[in-house]
Amino acid sequence: MNGYQIYIHMFDRKLSAISKVPKVISENKLYKGVKNNTGLHGLDPIIIYNLSKDLNFTIITTIGKTKSDFGHVFSNGTANEAIGRVLDGKAYITSLKR
Repeated sequence: MNGYQIYIHMFDRKLSAISKVPKVISENKLYKGVKNNTGLHGLDPIIIYNLSKDLNFTIITTIGKTKSDFGHVFSNGTANEAIGRVLDGKAYITSLKR
């Protein structure tokens, strides 16, 4: 993808994407070798980071702060928050677990 910028909206979510890494993980020798530049830690960010390296794209991450940031699709076809970002073209990918 020649370094194309991919806008990704992620969430701080227990186990799959966390902003504060517990000491037991951060000091683990296995986790120290994991590379990641998404701003979060956990399975979701590691997968996205590895995809970016394999497919050669640049990650531009925005991070949702609350559960209400997932968003809703309304009867008129519009949406807000994370879903709205994707529909409006402000994010190409979101890591929703719904």
